[in-house]
Amino acid sequence: MTTSAGADASTGATIAIVGRVAMWTGLAVVVVGLLWAAVYFLSQGAAPLSDFGPRNLLVGLTVSVAGLVILAAGLLMRWIGRRS
Repeated sequence: MTTSAGADASTGATIAIVGRVAMWTGLAVVVVGLLWAAVYFLSQGAAPLSDFGPRNLLVGLTVSVAGLVILAAGLLMRWIGRRS
């Protein structure tokens, strides 16, 4: 039979693991967004989606910001998991 202290420690460890996964996922998404914008600049607007034109920068920036939000959530979950 587990005690509530044991369950709390297990929950904290689970939150820390989920936070680690979210942190690395967020970092990968940020890199994808930055690569999207870099490819747009280096191809002089011919790629990744030439029909989007300058909106490719908006896509890259939006993806990067979403990645930063995921990264921040992952860091917060790791911090909460370690405190538990």
